[in-house]
Amino acid sequence: MEIIKKKILITGASSGLGRELAYQFAQKGNVKLILVARRKEALDKVAKKCQAYNSVEVKIYSVDIGAQDQVEGLIEKTDNLDILINAAGYGIMKDFSEFTDYEVVKMIDTNVIGTIQLTTEIAKRMREKKSGTIVTIASLAGKIATPKTSVYSATKFALIGYFNALRLEVKKDNVHVMTVNPGPVATNFFNIADEDKSYLKAMGDKPLTPKVVARKIIKGIEKRKREVNLPLKLVLGVKLSQLFPRLSDKILLSMFK
Repeated sequence: MEIIKKKILITGASSGLGRELAYQFAQKGNVKLILVARRKEALDKVAKKCQAYNSVEVKIYSVDIGAQDQVEGLIEKTDNLDILINAAGYGIMKDFSEFTDYEVVKMIDTNVIGTIQLTTEIAKRMREKKSGTIVTIASLAGKIATPKTSVYSATKFALIGYFNALRLEVKKDNVHVMTVNPGPVATNFFNIADEDKSYLKAMGDKPLTPKVVARKIIKGIEKRKREVNLPLKLVLGVKLSQLFPRLSDKILLSMFK
């Protein structure tokens, strides 16, 4: 599928992977971007850079994806989308006993409920016009849980389950559903999620760069891939966990001593 002349909505577009995707779509030129995030000032900066490229139209909306009424307002303002990129979300990495009820509810509202709410309405419209692409940034943490990821992994497992089902339900309607499952990505995400850097230290590997992941995502859209999983080393770790769960538990416990 060609990206040119497509109308693309990106949530979480003010920073990290969402921002990088906006830049790389804009670099292709001749696209219409709808950029969504909570921070309007940050969105303004992203929009300005995107508009510098050839034939790129940009609209921005300040929306908290975890707030149902704000998502409803966004849905009313958007129509005829070709591509939906669900990149909004955040994580907190700590022991299960340290979470407050507010932190649990807020993470589920943002990572799961809001994403499903937005996707449901957009998918209905794509089904009616018999075309469209839906991409969701989940995580390898939605395929294998580790210590310190209880709530975050729960949200990503939920997303993978939802979008696996959605893929089957809309396939006959020519709507492409792709899930992206990266390992740690070098964004501001971990400055919030992993303040003491103990999670990244336990994982060992150098984080992926947003540019590399964004390129893989766009290539996956063009080739209509089912999933994009990376990096290879961690993907193999997931396969090991599925085949030998007891061994995987021992390895993870030794990593997170």
